[in-house]
Amino acid sequence: MAELTATLNEVDEEANILYKKLETLGDDIRNETEVFEQTKQLELDLFLQSQNIFQNEVVMSKKRVQNTTDTLRNVVQGLEEEADIITALALFPLKSVDKKAAFVVGLALALKLPFDTVKVAFNSLDISDWFGVAVQAGVCLACMNHYGILKALGKKPPIGGIK
Repeated sequence: MAELTATLNEVDEEANILYKKLETLGDDIRNETEVFEQTKQLELDLFLQSQNIFQNEVVMSKKRVQNTTDTLRNVVQGLEEEADIITALALFPLKSVDKKAAFVVGLALALKLPFDTVKVAFNSLDISDWFGVAVQAGVCLACMNHYGILKALGKKPPIGGIK
């Protein structure tokens, strides 16, 4: 019985030692967890700060691009208003798609119209053929007017080149 009591006392002492080690390990884990959380919180704060800086830069860049776009739009609009025929043709890459399409259709009709006029003049006396030629001429003028060629035809190029 004394032997059993001694063994139980030894087991109790070993259990106490193991509980102390377990407590120490728990404290170490808590400390490491706190350090890890603090480290990750610092990293998160730095990331959020960097994100805010980047967001501000994006907003500023967007404003600069918008201002530049507005300035360019105003310059091109001014050129369109004051354009002579050469300038109007040179602005083709800067025009909107509908104006580009109108120019291409108008140019095609302008190249086709003389052929159709000669063909109708020599081969037909029917009024509907002449009406077709007149419609083609009207559509050609409308397309060229939409592009801005007719308005530009009335302006003289500046003397000495571009202003």
